[in-house]
Amino acid sequence: MPVIRQFDFRENHARVWQITESCETLLQEIRLRKDEKNIYRQFTNDKRKKQWLACRILVKQMLYPNDASLKQDPHGKPFLSPPIHHLSLSHSGEMAVAVINPEKATGIDIEKISDRILRVKERFMTREELSSVVNPTDTTLLSFYWCAKEAMYKLYGSPDIDFQKEIQIDPFDYLCPVNNHITGRIHAPLKTILCRLFYKEVDHYMMVVANEE
Repeated sequence: MPVIRQFDFRENHARVWQITESCETLLQEIRLRKDEKNIYRQFTNDKRKKQWLACRILVKQMLYPNDASLKQDPHGKPFLSPPIHHLSLSHSGEMAVAVINPEKATGIDIEKISDRILRVKERFMTREELSSVVNPTDTTLLSFYWCAKEAMYKLYGSPDIDFQKEIQIDPFDYLCPVNNHITGRIHAPLKTILCRLFYKEVDHYMMVVANEE
């Protein structure tokens, strides 16, 4: 049986699945549409197949007994038809996650905490964000910044946003956030979008959920 954990961040309902099942076992848990079968067959890596299947099974379980189809827009952003909830998905390693929100646009990201983040931090963090990190080798905090920006990127839903220049995390105390109130801003072409961020460490993975304020 899968190890599934549930987390609620205000009106966001998130589930995390630690995947231990085979592709064959997962396929028994879901009925794929013809277009989904075509997508599934394009994956050549078993890990990617399992992540893709697990995300869809999570959505099915979270929506039960409602019956809504999981689809993707032209940018690859998942959505429900009919649109009974806002939705976001993510996966990394053996983890798959999904979040639904009945009222607000939402984004989620999960990443395994590793030293890899040290090699790429200058590519997605501003100088102000980098200077706010007291310990420059703090992989947990750096992973938060990555996941937060990725979650905000998914919330926005358009590829025409620069992680470093146009997605900003406001100053905060990672260890003692006031009422878990961490905010970020997406500097979109026509307006600035204020986002609230929620985070959780799960078995050496960082997970962040973003909502538009």
